Amino acid sequence: MSRVTIEKHELGPRTEDSPEWIRKNHPENGVFRVYWKDVEGPYKGGVTLDPNENEGLRWEWYYKDGKHADGVSKGWFPNSQLKSEWNYKNGKRNGLQTQWDQNGQKMWEVTYKDGQKVK
Repeated sequence: MSRVTIEKHELGPRTEDSPEWIRKNHPENGVFRVYWKDVEGPYKGGVTLDPNENEGLRWEWYYKDGKHADGVSKGWFPNSQLKSEWNYKNGKRNGLQTQWDQNGQKMWEVTYKDGQKVK
């Protein structure tokens, strides 16, 4: 299966981490599940689409017509702790976005409307 190493600090389901790989591998419609592989730390490791060779779920995003579908997209740390929740509407961030650290402590929350930060 596809694999890529992502070494940047990930702030949630943002395509800036590896835009070509994500564009190439996400479905036009449906769930996009990406798993940790070859973990080197809480923010560093590879990814795989193959659930049989994974070290835990990394991202779960939903797509419709090639864009983020309405609803919640999530990310996890290698220790299975929830890392982020991002809400989407009409392919844009919309609503509450939350980020936690690897120990489960909330780091921040921010609200978006139509893809723009409002508070």
